[in-house]
Amino acid sequence: MSNIKLLENDAGLVKYPEKEKAYALINPEKIPFSMAIVGITMPSPGYKILRSKNANITVFEYIVSGEGRLFIDGQWHKAEAGDLYILRQGEEHRYEADPKNPWKKIWVNYSAEYIPALLTSYGVESGVYHGAGVRSVFDELVNLVKSQEDTIDIAFRLADRIYSVIKSASRAKLEAISDEYGMLRHLGSYVYRKFNLNELADELHMSKSNVIRIFKKKYGVPPYGYLLDMKMEAAKALLRDTDLPIKKIADKLCISDEHYFSTLFTRRVGMRPGAYRAERDK
Repeated sequence: MSNIKLLENDAGLVKYPEKEKAYALINPEKIPFSMAIVGITMPSPGYKILRSKNANITVFEYIVSGEGRLFIDGQWHKAEAGDLYILRQGEEHRYEADPKNPWKKIWVNYSAEYIPALLTSYGVESGVYHGAGVRSVFDELVNLVKSQEDTIDIAFRLADRIYSVIKSASRAKLEAISDEYGMLRHLGSYVYRKFNLNELADELHMSKSNVIRIFKKKYGVPPYGYLLDMKMEAAKALLRDTDLPIKKIADKLCISDEHYFSTLFTRRVGMRPGAYRAERDK
């Protein structure tokens, strides 16, 4: 039986703002962390958080929609839909939603002795990580804590997903260093929406022909070809970590035809989506 507690608004342990719901695993036995709270924040123009550096938690948050800003290292940083941000323990945490376009986000407050060293080993500091591609991981975190499965099993799976988020942040950081024009970051925003080359070119302040030429020279394929690989990586995560029907996964990735999705997946991964999912269940 699950020992997960639903914390909604003021639940005695933590006071959550209106329009915020959270699920907590606090001090269960024989698990790899002392506390994990997974929550969803709905858009709220007045949303602000100021947390003391004495709070013994690391914050992992994914922005589903909208935008906001964070105060890190003495300056404000913008964060918007598709971004991941991480705030390390031992630091003051200050962040707020944009009043005109407030964010919706999925978040995890996580406390474990090993986390500071793990973050340091992967070069992950407090900051905003663009193009980390972790939407499916955060969706899975929500599904995990909402389930009625055994708490111990959920705890270890949750810890594994946090590790995945850290690795994704590290990879996004390395890609950002080598991505002179921010192409991968902008392209990554199309994983869960329909690709539009005109829009991408406008975001990069380039002509369409320049976008294609520079991208192909740097990465060896046109932007859309690279994006399809990104979509297939997201599809693998959804097949592995959720029970969504294949048609729903195709729709989520804005690939409207299920058969075309299956053909793409088979061509790039080497097996059909159903066979890939079956491997998970062995």
